[in-house]
Amino acid sequence: MTRLRAAVPIALTCIGAAVLTGCATAIEGRATVDAAEVSAALALPAGRGTPPADTDRRGFTAASARCDGTDVPVTLISGGLPADPYRFAVCRDDSGMRYLRAWANGEPSSIDSSPPRITFRGSFLTDTPNSAQFLAGDAKVDIGPTVVTITWPRRGSTTWTTTYPIRARWDRL
Repeated sequence: MTRLRAAVPIALTCIGAAVLTGCATAIEGRATVDAAEVSAALALPAGRGTPPADTDRRGFTAASARCDGTDVPVTLISGGLPADPYRFAVCRDDSGMRYLRAWANGEPSSIDSSPPRITFRGSFLTDTPNSAQFLAGDAKVDIGPTVVTITWPRRGSTTWTTTYPIRARWDRL
């Protein structure tokens, strides 16, 4: 069992009405926060690859690509520019079903081939020999070993496909 410690300022009224502030209080008999202990409590378990930046045991710390409730990530992927990365989190719920949470570009069009980033959620479709596929609305998201490909629904005679090279990837063992 991991015990977390916290230091918080308190005010004590002493005899004679003197007030002391800036003291630390102990939770479970300890008086300070141990950053390594907090980090270990939130760290991802062992996996293949290096966890992308800004992740913890529920996925990315940004809510857009974070697993729901107590669900756990099984794959975490990021890429793009460090200042504006795209993120994909494949999560598993308590029943073992996988789903996708992502932060990536929306559907392109002939007017805007670089649409703004959107949050989306996908339900598991199937596994192929080289990838896992999810449906997010009408789009199919294919998560392969080196790229993530989104095939957007056909609009008239046009079908758009967006490919995201993977810069960092972590898979749960």
